[in-house]
Amino acid sequence: MVHLEEQYGNMHISPDLIFSFLIHAARLKLTLAHQHGLSLRELLVIGIVATQGPVSFKQLHQLLAIPKSALTGLIDNLTDRRLVNRRQDSEDRRRWFVALTNSGRRLVQDIQEEDTRLIQGALESLEESEQAAFVKAADAVYRELAAANPRASTAARYRAEHTSDRPTDGLSRQRLSLTAEKQ
Repeated sequence: MVHLEEQYGNMHISPDLIFSFLIHAARLKLTLAHQHGLSLRELLVIGIVATQGPVSFKQLHQLLAIPKSALTGLIDNLTDRRLVNRRQDSEDRRRWFVALTNSGRRLVQDIQEEDTRLIQGALESLEESEQAAFVKAADAVYRELAAANPRASTAARYRAEHTSDRPTDGLSRQRLSLTAEKQ
């Protein structure tokens, strides 16, 4: 297998490769969402809430660029399915937060486990050093993209900069899972 740095040089990765990779990842996410009866937007909402904790409507609107009226409908659907709940801010009654319910956390865990199986399956074709390099690079790219996102909240950027060593994000879980399987 040819290493990316050998094939493309340090900063010359083919835009077609990046786009194809992202499209394939999005298709896999859409498939997982539909298998669990969710739209892609609903999956994005519960994913944000799962990774950031209770999130305000305004933060969700900013992070996902979903019109507020559509976001309200998504939250209504997820609330009806008992995957999220809403609570009013005790200090500002105009502000509402969305949090996962126990059912929502179980659903996210199931989806993360399926994601992990898919990614581990793909990584198994790589040598151990290539797996480690991929996970390290993916983690770094994730942090850079999260920090560069102008819609990301200050808290999200802080988490992206300070959580790479904790097993709270999907990549860290995968890294721990891969490490555990090798032992």
